[in-house]
Amino acid sequence: MRSEYAYLKLNDLRHLRTSKEMGQALVKGMCEAFNGGDIQPSVFVFPAKKPNSSGPMVWNQQFLAFAGYRQQDGSVLGDPMNVSLTESIISLGWEPPAIRTRWDMLPLVTMADGDEPHITPFPESLFPLVHIRHPKPEHSLAFDKLGLRWVPAPALSQLGFDIGGVQYTATPFIGWFMDAEIGVRDLADSFRYDVLPSVVSALKLLQPGQELDELPQWERLAHLSRAQAELNFAVHWSFSEAGVRMSDSLTASAMYANFDDQHLAKHGFRLPADPYWLAPPQGSIIPMWHRGGAPNYQPKPMICRLKENPVKVWKRLKACRNGIAPKANGVNGINGHAVNAVKLEQRLHIIMAQANEFESIKPAVPLNDCKIDALSAGDLVFIIASCAGRGDVPTNGLSMLNRCKSLARVEASGVSFCIFGNGNSSYGANFNGASVKLERALEQLGLSSALPSFQADTLKEDPPWRQFKTWLSHIEAKYGDFTENSEDSSTDSLDDSTGQLLAQLSPAKVLSVHGPKGGEIRRLALDVGRLEYGHMSHIDVFVPISDDEIDELLLAVRLTGEEMLSFEEGQVSTRQLLSLVDPDKPFKSLKWATKLGLMLGSDEEARLLSKPMRESIRGLPIGWQSKAKRSNLAEFMTALPTRRSRTFSTASSQLYWTTQNMGNVLELTLQKHLGGLVTDHFLSKARRGGRLYVRIRHGPGAHLVNEQRPLVAFTTGSGIAPLRGLLQARSAIAADRPMESKTRDPKTGKTVRGNPVSLFLGFRPGDTEIINETFHEAMALGLVDMVHLTPSNPAKDRAQDKIFQEGVASLIRTKIRDEGASVFVCASKEAADDFARNLGAIVGVESIREALGERWVEEVYVYTEGW
Repeated sequence: MRSEYAYLKLNDLRHLRTSKEMGQALVKGMCEAFNGGDIQPSVFVFPAKKPNSSGPMVWNQQFLAFAGYRQQDGSVLGDPMNVSLTESIISLGWEPPAIRTRWDMLPLVTMADGDEPHITPFPESLFPLVHIRHPKPEHSLAFDKLGLRWVPAPALSQLGFDIGGVQYTATPFIGWFMDAEIGVRDLADSFRYDVLPSVVSALKLLQPGQELDELPQWERLAHLSRAQAELNFAVHWSFSEAGVRMSDSLTASAMYANFDDQHLAKHGFRLPADPYWLAPPQGSIIPMWHRGGAPNYQPKPMICRLKENPVKVWKRLKACRNGIAPKANGVNGINGHAVNAVKLEQRLHIIMAQANEFESIKPAVPLNDCKIDALSAGDLVFIIASCAGRGDVPTNGLSMLNRCKSLARVEASGVSFCIFGNGNSSYGANFNGASVKLERALEQLGLSSALPSFQADTLKEDPPWRQFKTWLSHIEAKYGDFTENSEDSSTDSLDDSTGQLLAQLSPAKVLSVHGPKGGEIRRLALDVGRLEYGHMSHIDVFVPISDDEIDELLLAVRLTGEEMLSFEEGQVSTRQLLSLVDPDKPFKSLKWATKLGLMLGSDEEARLLSKPMRESIRGLPIGWQSKAKRSNLAEFMTALPTRRSRTFSTASSQLYWTTQNMGNVLELTLQKHLGGLVTDHFLSKARRGGRLYVRIRHGPGAHLVNEQRPLVAFTTGSGIAPLRGLLQARSAIAADRPMESKTRDPKTGKTVRGNPVSLFLGFRPGDTEIINETFHEAMALGLVDMVHLTPSNPAKDRAQDKIFQEGVASLIRTKIRDEGASVFVCASKEAADDFARNLGAIVGVESIREALGERWVEEVYVYTEGW
């Protein structure tokens, strides 16, 4: 900028005496100088330094700068250059945003001579960040997914003047950027944002399976150089598109070279300069690089860097004045625990008090708050690991899992753990995935398992309190001080899981099946009688076998179907129990055969445990049925294999249907899977009156219906179901409050109610009718402010990428960061993860799931064989 000195505007602020006045004047002056992007180079001069004083100062090295937050694992969220400054401003009283991001603008801190430092926040709208995008279509989306941005102008705040022996310690300056400052240094330096490896991936320079760090150095350098060039290109184009002045390296270098040559010709010597500030970082491509070193001395009057750091000056003055050390940051306490954890804690205090080797029981905490690296030999950790999505660790445990992976292995650490896994076996290979992942991570870290992980199954019992008690009994057997009663601890007790299941089931009948021609989603309406179901519930669907199959089984076992079996939960007829049997699976156990006195050979036992039950039962000895009739009938019946349920999200609101006097209606939206028991075999033959058994389970999104905050929703395919129920419920509530105030959105022009829903929906073209029907009523009531529909298409455009559309990203970022919006996702695992990455890039966080916590609600669906 030296060559532009003739255009520099001087702002004389030497009359200001307080820190607050300095901050207000500087924000106002900087805003005027920025001039909406048409920057007027300006300098602001505050009072001169008095003898034996530090003079007025600005804490910020740059007026426009991003915060840097040090994380628990030592990494930095934001700008690593500003970590110390950020911590100092926080200790001064600044409260960072509720969601901390990579792009949080630091407030201005000014400190007049003899006055306390003052924090002056300013809205980002005064100096809008420039979103770094790439103009080429083949790279555009990949760059959008990086979520890069930068401040619109360099505003150096720690330069000073020395004029005739008078020193000015606060002379902030604003100009415009040279592209390489951002693209080659600020974003690319490994000790700053270090984005070049991500840019390499975005440009698809690596072959599948390649890792940048594992390449030969010459090839790694080639990729990084290409990434640097493309990033620099994107930076300049983005500033140009945003209407913010910027110079390129070639032009800036030529301008200074000409200016310096003219000065040499006129005065006989070159201007003093710091070659590291002058020579652009691209090296020999830039002519300035070849000019060699410039004389580096400081004539007076001069512009120079401050000798002392303003923050250190303030801390020293404060310590001398008050004798008070800087206040350390506080740590938030735990607001509450999961119900399971509290019950566990209470029971453990009773059990572990009997174990002499443990001195104390710590209170229950969320998994993320468990300090694994602070544990010592002899410690025992109890973990309740419920699954989220498709066998994932929930957000309140992800940080702990990542810490385990990043910590070094501790051999023979002496720390042990017990895990209670809480999953659903209908997810097949992903059953209890959270407990499996945690157990693997802890063992790799060097911890040992005190007991085998307990795999609770909510398919059998939801919530799994009986299984929870069983796990506690295992803990008590290992650590409690008691005498076992052999009569009460029989391993041959009756398996009552079938009885528990039957007690939880309710009958349902088909009302209708509807689906557009050519579509793959069908809407199934059921009559569930007086069964109540909550908002956005899950439903386990059990398809009974046909009456003919039941009669065939009754004949084979010589039963009438009227025999009653007694379980703890009540009595069930043999016909009802057989209706849920899966005759194509083998027996679950052979205890019943031993009690009947059947002398089975090893081949016969193997056949019963491997062949379909409908076949193997015919090979039993003649007359075995009479023995089963006289005794042990329940033992035999509970050994029969039961059909596995299929779990779906409800696609309706009982509140909505109750307002229409049809509170018995429950709807599902089912996508056909060839060969699926429910989605194909049952649905293709379903007629009015067809029967099912159902069980209702609480869903994670129930609270979203009445939540007083905006909502961003993303669904694909049949994942529209829970969103449909949510919009029905909100429509019913809105219809009951017709006088509720509405507002016109200035950006979209639509009339909306408070806390609207923004929809991003992906689907197959044939399902358009069902998708549109989902939100049309809610939109008419002003409950929806934006809808982005993405049918399947040859270009493979994805619904999750619509948030990068012009104007949409900034609106979504504002909703989440500033308005506290929640996010609801119901999609496949891959689509949900991609949407999370996109949203994280827009907001500026590493993990949007962790950042939002309970505000992120996700239902991941997965097709398992036989749906």
